[in-house]
Amino acid sequence: MARSRRVPSVRDLLHLLSEAVFSNHGSVDKYLGDGLMAFFGPPLTSLRDATNAAVCALDIVKLIECWNQQRTRCNEDAVRIAVGIHYGEVVQGNVGNEKRLELTLVGDTVNIASRVEAYCRTLDASVLVTGEFVEALLAEGSLELAKAFVDEGFHVLRGCKEPIRLFSVRREPKSA
Repeated sequence: MARSRRVPSVRDLLHLLSEAVFSNHGSVDKYLGDGLMAFFGPPLTSLRDATNAAVCALDIVKLIECWNQQRTRCNEDAVRIAVGIHYGEVVQGNVGNEKRLELTLVGDTVNIASRVEAYCRTLDASVLVTGEFVEALLAEGSLELAKAFVDEGFHVLRGCKEPIRLFSVRREPKSA
């Protein structure tokens, strides 16, 4: 007899991720399948935008670890996450047409963040951030938080001409 395994509820996952964003003073720009794009700052920036984003990312890692422990006890598949963060200026505005307008963020910062998130798989990292983001943490006085990220050196990401310095939070080793 084959065992049936419950597929994680996308709604449950997005709720978990959204709550981490909101509890750290962020906003959800959009839901993207089984993930989301969040931002910290616009339209009203604060002196802790990078710090809030970093705490959110680390909270997400902890929340998913706990959720996966519950899922494993119930014989359900664990989920893997990938969080990519970049720091810089964005353009906020409406896209679409008169039948369907959407307020969103665009620009190089958004594109690089997306590519950083995709590169998590290459480095087997739960969270991957850019050097600019770590510099922003340091500028905000979040030295201890910046130390949570391991320097991965420079990498050329898809669509980027210049190498980008990346820092990671490694995945927890799988238990046997």
